[in-house]
Amino acid sequence: MKFFDAPVDTDIHDFVVLPRPKANLVFKVVPVTDFSLFDSICPLPKPGFIQRKGKAAEPDLEEPGFKVKQMEYATKRLSFIVIKSLEQTDGLTWDTVVMDKPETWSNYMTEFKDARLNDSEIKLIIEACLQINGLDDAKIKAAREDFLAGRTTQLN
Repeated sequence: MKFFDAPVDTDIHDFVVLPRPKANLVFKVVPVTDFSLFDSICPLPKPGFIQRKGKAAEPDLEEPGFKVKQMEYATKRLSFIVIKSLEQTDGLTWDTVVMDKPETWSNYMTEFKDARLNDSEIKLIIEACLQINGLDDAKIKAAREDFLAGRTTQLN
């Protein structure tokens, strides 16, 4: 896809800078554009079926096991987004997080705490990861205002 014969700008990133006495911690945050690894090893959970007398079988969305699987899926997806969003951070390596092992993904939180990041700093990093991966009203409003102010190429 192109706009006005130019490729779409995909260099979208943000930084979270945490002050430290010797050297600030700088996290580069980028959007996740490829979920193929996640989708291949974490399929969307499917409910069991319930058979009611005189009716066709239907998905049992209230099944306790299904609800647990949905929560586990959502937790893994959030962890995947955080880890992938931070993967372009210079110098950042994980000791216990392995990308092809989803059971390790939530370890990013333990590693943040082991690195002595406080709860506010961790929250700031996670929020930056979530924000860059979604559009919020403030981003849409700012982009519209830029367009209307003539700061981007206008459609004729």
